Amino acid sequence: MDEQEKLNTCLPLTPLRSKTDPFSYKEHCLYCGHYVINNGRKRQCDVWSVRTLEPTILNTCLQRNDVWSDTVRARIEQVNDLPAADALYHQTCSSNFRTGKDIPEEFQVQPSSDKKRRNGRPEDTEASDAFLKVMTFFKDNDDEQVTINNCKIKW
Repeated sequence: MDEQEKLNTCLPLTPLRSKTDPFSYKEHCLYCGHYVINNGRKRQCDVWSVRTLEPTILNTCLQRNDVWSDTVRARIEQVNDLPAADALYHQTCSSNFRTGKDIPEEFQVQPSSDKKRRNGRPEDTEASDAFLKVMTFFKDNDDEQVTINNCKIKW
């Protein structure tokens, strides 16, 4: 067994609870887990208090049977009474959850795996290969004077 296989067998398959941010029912959305801004005067993002949704949410979790529903079910099962815990949720998150859609883009922690983009400018392999050829030529012919016109003619 090589080093990589040893590392893979030792790493946990699921994220550890100690490595995740603590969840607060009064400060985070029950569905997406993001902070809820509820100033009471103006509706910023339609935030609602959980009243009698628990059976409905659990039924939806059973119907969805995906990672998001597992997370929501775990949050519900951690507390005995959601209204007593002052649980809050975003209306858009609730609507998306009940209709089988994904977490709204504005509340997603990271882009979904099929849409991940690499940071920075895309690599131009043709330009980098040409640059390496020129640098190799300069290195091999460092005893000569080379002008840009000579380089244009050569390549």
